[in-house]
Amino acid sequence: MNAGRTVAIGVAAYLLILVATFPVAYFVGAIEQHVGGLQLRAVSGSPWSGQAGRVILHGTDIGGVRWALRPLRLLTGNLEYRVELQDARQHGSGLLDLSFSGRLYGRDVHVQVPPAVLFERFSPIGVVAAGEVSLQLDSCELGSGLPTAVQGTVRWPGARISSPLQLQLGDLALDLASSAAGLVATVAQGGVLGLSGNIALQHDGRYTINLRLQPGADAGVETRDMLDSLLQRHPGGGYQITAAGRL
Repeated sequence: MNAGRTVAIGVAAYLLILVATFPVAYFVGAIEQHVGGLQLRAVSGSPWSGQAGRVILHGTDIGGVRWALRPLRLLTGNLEYRVELQDARQHGSGLLDLSFSGRLYGRDVHVQVPPAVLFERFSPIGVVAAGEVSLQLDSCELGSGLPTAVQGTVRWPGARISSPLQLQLGDLALDLASSAAGLVATVAQGGVLGLSGNIALQHDGRYTINLRLQPGADAGVETRDMLDSLLQRHPGGGYQITAAGRL
């Protein structure tokens, strides 16, 4: 057995003992301190395998979560966990990797959530919508503010709003990526209304929305009349949606 493999096995054995004997309260406290706005409640189990009955992220209750250590990753000196959301309205799973230096990474994250949950959180008015919104994060780094090093996609296939107005949106998709200022969501698939543009969220909570609608012939006369009454015309054609504020 070569020296490198011996060291790796030794590190893995040390981490295995550490995880097996570390109090779960200290483990949860360390994660909460590392990820800003995160609170874990009704915790049971151990750092090896456990669960939290409630997860609150930036004031939003996202249900429960279960975690399980993936032991083979100990050979790399990292703690990697399989994490699964447990909630009646939303579900998802992913991998969390805690490096030896204390940095926390997420990858292969998949979350499905009804659009109603998002509208409840972010819309100032009540909105009734159909379909399911899915989030796929290929990678990201978690810390005290917005996630960084983000690569992912948000999809809303068959998007439809039925109240307070009737809108058939079609298939929508946004590409997520980090920027120097924060996080940017760029429209990758614009659906029936020909949506394009981006939404930017900065580290201090400020956001800007710069979107454009260019509905095709299949949008319908009623939809076009409604857009004429609600939105400003874009100088290059279609309609514009611009806004700015702070979350």
